[in-house]
Amino acid sequence: MFKSNLNNFMKNIGAKLGANAPGITIGLGTGAIVVSAVMVGVATPRAMELIEDAKKAKVKRLENARKKAPEDAVIDEDEELTVVEIIKAGWKPYMPAIMTAAVGIACIVGGTRVNARRNAALSAAYTVVEQTLNDYTAKTKEIVGDKKEKEIRDAIAADEIKKNPYEGCNVVKIPKFGNTLCYDVRANDYFMGDYNMIKKIENDLNRRLFSEMFISLNDLRDEFGLCHDKELGDDIGWNVDHPIEFTITTMLADNNEPCLVVNYVIAPRYDYRNLH
Repeated sequence: MFKSNLNNFMKNIGAKLGANAPGITIGLGTGAIVVSAVMVGVATPRAMELIEDAKKAKVKRLENARKKAPEDAVIDEDEELTVVEIIKAGWKPYMPAIMTAAVGIACIVGGTRVNARRNAALSAAYTVVEQTLNDYTAKTKEIVGDKKEKEIRDAIAADEIKKNPYEGCNVVKIPKFGNTLCYDVRANDYFMGDYNMIKKIENDLNRRLFSEMFISLNDLRDEFGLCHDKELGDDIGWNVDHPIEFTITTMLADNNEPCLVVNYVIAPRYDYRNLH
């Protein structure tokens, strides 16, 4: 029993370490860089001593050479150390710091590459899911017809309102946007607006798409007066090949106030900056 629990514990630890490996590796690399900087400071006095010893040795060597040389011989070698001589004399104390910095850089590069691969895999997975959802929505509308598809959409909007009740929410209120309660399904946020304002934002953003080629989710949130999504707001969006189209459904919020539920016909994409 104890052995089984220990095995499970070790597996859980291994899984958590694996999941957080990029962050841990980058953290270790950053720490190694900091330590190497401290090591450079510690090594510098020793390196200066070695350089000073090398300078004294050179001066002594030149003095001996001048004593042994014929009277008419000219020894014009400078007693000051050259750059190469300084490096040769003082490099050894810095080796531990150089090796530590090299390990730190390798950790940072390795962690960054793992993160890049994971992000690429996440982007691919999200794109597949997003495409499947769009295909499913289109096929549903084709099979059941516009009326039934609207009933399904209304039922989904009602479920979203129930899952995220208005009561207790911090609603964004910007006077110029309107006085009707609105709910953004993707953002899980309420704001004040009206139907015409939402359609105007849709048209304005699509006009921007034709000149800027792509729009991020945070660009859209700016238009609604919502705070930026710090995790995905700049990573997903729409492009000129997949423009923005809202669906707007009228529901009652939990406080019995009319609410416009805003959803998207085409979900924001991870690869929205890639034009096909």
